[in-house]
Amino acid sequence: MTEQRDALQHSPVKPRPPGDSLKQRDAEAAMIEAVGRAHSKSLSSRRIDLGDGVAVQVDGVADDRSLLCEAFAHQGPLKGGQTHKVLSDAFKLSFLGRRFPKAELILVFSDEQAARPFIAGRSWVSKAVEALGVKVEVVQLPDATRVRLRDAQERQRR
Repeated sequence: MTEQRDALQHSPVKPRPPGDSLKQRDAEAAMIEAVGRAHSKSLSSRRIDLGDGVAVQVDGVADDRSLLCEAFAHQGPLKGGQTHKVLSDAFKLSFLGRRFPKAELILVFSDEQAARPFIAGRSWVSKAVEALGVKVEVVQLPDATRVRLRDAQERQRR
């Protein structure tokens, strides 16, 4: 028992980022499920081992690695740091695409306004995402889920 307690006390617990929310994580899981249905794939969050003790967490991965996706559940226009987070996700997908060259790479949004900078075609951001070989998809969430997300975002602004 003492060994278990010591292991728990010494295991690294990663703090959640300031903008993290259970409501957002739940919505992102629903988004990944929707993309899986649309592509006739079963997707799950996975840690992909890159070797040499390095691994990367991916929001949605098909069992055969033919589809990899990252979800961003934000509602409404993005702020600067949020755009950088999505670009980081796009870069991660592009990197993994080199490891799994047949994989379809998708950034998943639940709101057209949030996705706009990445699909407009007139910004360097959208051109960069396209050049990385990453597609952008917007899935519809139930109205109640969208309201919970907006409420969570409002609480995070305070």
